[in-house]
Amino acid sequence: MEKYLINKPGKYKIQLRLSKEGEKFVWVGVIDAREAGEYELDLVMTHKVANTHGRVEVRGVVENGARVRVKGLIKIEKQAQDTDSFLSMKILLMDKQSGATAEPELEILANKVKASHSASVGKIDEEQLFYLSSRGIIGQEAKEMIVKGFINSIELK
Repeated sequence: MEKYLINKPGKYKIQLRLSKEGEKFVWVGVIDAREAGEYELDLVMTHKVANTHGRVEVRGVVENGARVRVKGLIKIEKQAQDTDSFLSMKILLMDKQSGATAEPELEILANKVKASHSASVGKIDEEQLFYLSSRGIIGQEAKEMIVKGFINSIELK
């Protein structure tokens, strides 16, 4: 598994290539956008040969007026039959001044593959905050606990 952390504004481009038959690859990216600025991640995972298995998970936390744009592409070339690939993007907005977009894409040229993606942008669930407050955990401490759980709950199959 390869891990990548983005915690400064800027443009980041990631190219992942699966080019060995039977290769399994897992990539986890965390965007900690709690410093104001523009964060842009452009990620491409390309399956070049048959029998490859790829998983990409991007998690982001956005606060203090930061803006995040995540664009992800799974590309499966014609000769990459029997490929299994998944791309997930989840972004947590911490305030009303911040913003985020998640744009997953699939480009599939092979006909015998399993490929999918998911994306969500949302805010902290008020029920989670209520539950923590009922246990004596309030304010910033509760928010930090939720963020930590959000980032650490990455499950890749």
